[in-house]
Parts: sequence; structure tokens; C-alpha cells
Amino acid sequence: MSRKTLIIVSGFLTEPHTLARSEQSSVLSNLDPSSVLDRRAWSASMKQICHEDVEIVNFNWASQSVIELLWSTLVPILIKARHLSFNFLKSQLLQSAGEIHDAWTSARNECDEQAPALHSLIAKHTKLGDVYVLGHSLGARLALQTLNNQEKLDKPLEYRLSVWAPAISQKDLNWSFLEQTRFIPEIMYSQDDLVLKLIYPLGQSSRPSGNLFDIFGLAGSLMNQDPSKKALGVIGPPSTASQIKQISLDLSPQGIRHLTYLPAAGDLFKSSHYLKHLLAHS
Repeated sequence: MSRKTLIIVSGFLTEPHTLARSEQSSVLSNLDPSSVLDRRAWSASMKQICHEDVEIVNFNWASQSVIELLWSTLVPILIKARHLSFNFLKSQLLQSAGEIHDAWTSARNECDEQAPALHSLIAKHTKLGDVYVLGHSLGARLALQTLNNQEKLDKPLEYRLSVWAPAISQKDLNWSFLEQTRFIPEIMYSQDDLVLKLIYPLGQSSRPSGNLFDIFGLAGSLMNQDPSKKALGVIGPPSTASQIKQISLDLSPQGIRHLTYLPAAGDLFKSSHYLKHLLAHS
């Protein structure tokens, strides 16, 4: 039987916080990583779902920690909230929103720079057997870009890719190349995904500010119906890529949205064209 490896590329804000990484004795470092916003939870869940012979590998990119981000931006404001005037509180919240926006932008740029490293990891494991890649959100963006970049290679790698709620717009990928690959990428998305509706195209614009013009501009961005500026996870695969559209799945009827992909992972594996072959009882 061929060796099987599952490479997980989790999304934004899934980096364990500093105390957990350094294994210091702390209440925070003993948190159960059962949240979607912790890449340790992704590994733990996949080990429970997959057959024991499947090797689970986490691709660790600089995704940032949700605990540290909120602690540094919102907690100081909340502690002082009752002592602040409304206008000052509003300005502080807008400043925090800008810092969170900047953190997202920084993470997105870091994500885009990691494609060569992810390619190297996949190449290493394809020499040993069958490789399956699972990406979520920004991790799905990275996984799709890594596969898309294979167009430049004489001998593209062959592996099975399933992406969940990918935070990338249609214009960033060569769909004619992707649907000609041996294993067509599978996209699981939800047209009711509120997170992606907020970050695209908002996540690609300038940081929020408090003046009236910018507020109207942000509102206009959120209502923008241009498919090229929307996240792939919101609108689904392009109609021009018929093979990819056929292999992809809209999870809106099941009510699965951005933060519920991991809790629903068992059912999603069963629905997947590729991941179902990794299940313990497949």
C-alpha cells in the first residue's frame, strides 16, 4: 500500500500564542486547542479522522496568534472603556480596527511569500507516496497559489488538493491550467461566508479610518458585486472552469461557514473527492 501524507495549511490567526510555543507554565499555555483558531486543533482533528497509517504534517507559516492580536489591540481599550469619552473610545476602536487590518495585510503578504516553501515540502513527500493537501482560508490561498505556480515547471508535482473557504479572488489564478492538472483542485466554499464577505474586498483596501468619506468607501466595498474582487470562498469556482466547478461543493445549504469548517471536518472528508480516501473507515 502506498504511503499517504496529509499536509495541512491552516489560516490566519491560527499560530499558537507565545506562551504555548515556549511551553511556559501558564493558564494560557494549557488551553485546549479545540478552536478553529489554533493550528494544533487542525492536527488533532485530522489524527482522529484519518486512518492511523496516514502521516499528518502541519505547514507552519507565520499566521499570527488570535490571543496575542486581541490582547494587544482590544483588551487595553476594554479595560479603560468606562473611563473614556465616547469620541475617544470611537477613535481608539477605529485605531484597533486599523491595526487588525494591518495584521491581516501582513499575514496575507507573508502567506504569498511561502509558496516556494510549501512546494518544497510537498515535493519531499511526493517522493515517498501519495500526497494530499488541505488548506483553509489564507492557507487555502497559499495552497492554490502553490499549485498554480506549477504551470512554470516542466514536470509539475502530482498531488490531491482540497481547499476550504479560500481567501483569494478568481483573477489571481490560471483556471485553464488548474483544470488540466491530473488531480483537479477541489474547492469547498459557502456563499453565506460572512468572514470572507468582510475581508474581500475590504481586506485588500487601505486600512479603516474614521472620516465620513472612508466610511462610505468601506460600505461600498462590502456591497461590491464585482466577482474579480470577491473571495473565491464566497462566490465559488468560476463557471468557465467547468471541471473545477463540477468537483467543487457549495456548503451554504449545510450552514457551514468560515469558523465551522473544522468542527464539520468529518462530514467534509466524507463529501470530498480526495480526502475520503484518508478516513479511518473508508
